Amino acid sequence: MSIDETQAAAIFYIERGWQPVPLYPRSKRPIGDAWQDRRRTKADVAKDFIDGVNVGLLTGGASHGLADGDLDTVEARTLASHYLPQTESRFGYDGLVTHVLYIAANCSDFLTLQFRDPICQRPS
Repeated sequence: MSIDETQAAAIFYIERGWQPVPLYPRSKRPIGDAWQDRRRTKADVAKDFIDGVNVGLLTGGASHGLADGDLDTVEARTLASHYLPQTESRFGYDGLVTHVLYIAANCSDFLTLQFRDPICQRPS
């Protein structure tokens, strides 16, 4: 059986103890109901990550304390360089680092907070 890049990524994440989530192609929207409650194994990859699906990750306790710093704005990236610890786990688009990953030690779950720009309100 041959696996594609998406399936290889999902397997890599599972091997790290992180929980992958199939997303609609070219989207951040999870596929299926109760996606946040599913726990996938390597055996699930061949059927769940096909036909161009994208790969997301659950954070928190489901992925052993995985935390994602989402740095989509200039202000967030500027503050991150002063306040967030350095990490090699970072990625983004258009040459920008827009996400940084950390493991929150001794944390089975944590709260997700979203901050909105009070001046420039973007649609949700």
